[in-house]
Amino acid sequence: TVFSDRSSALTMPTDIISDAIRKRTSFSTISVREYYQTLGDNPSCLEGAPVSLDWTYKYEKSVSLDEYENSRQQRRRRSELILGADERRKLLIGNGLPIMEVIRAEKLVALKNRSSSCSGGSQCGKINLQSDVGATKS
Repeated sequence: TVFSDRSSALTMPTDIISDAIRKRTSFSTISVREYYQTLGDNPSCLEGAPVSLDWTYKYEKSVSLDEYENSRQQRRRRSELILGADERRKLLIGNGLPIMEVIRAEKLVALKNRSSSCSGGSQCGKINLQSDVGATKS
């Protein structure tokens, strides 16, 4: 006997349908990692050194999902997630990056923004990377 799709769905045994409805996914514990932050390469950074997550993490802990949900802070607004140039500088230096490396990244961002906004004036393209950015060694 040949059934159309519609008729075969109607004639499926009820135990198969009820098994499909009962399938669920649940979580009991979650792993939380806190990553180090390092110099980034975000092209939309207009001022200061860009920040990115590092590949290494400070720690990892496992907690029950209920414990996590009960203890986590309220979600922050988008405006609260933005760090100013000074905050990023302090964060990067606090994470152990050499100050000269942070300053070099800040100058590269300024250089990029200066050259992208250049409209052909007499100073366009006349930037000495050695004196403007400086060489850094860790």
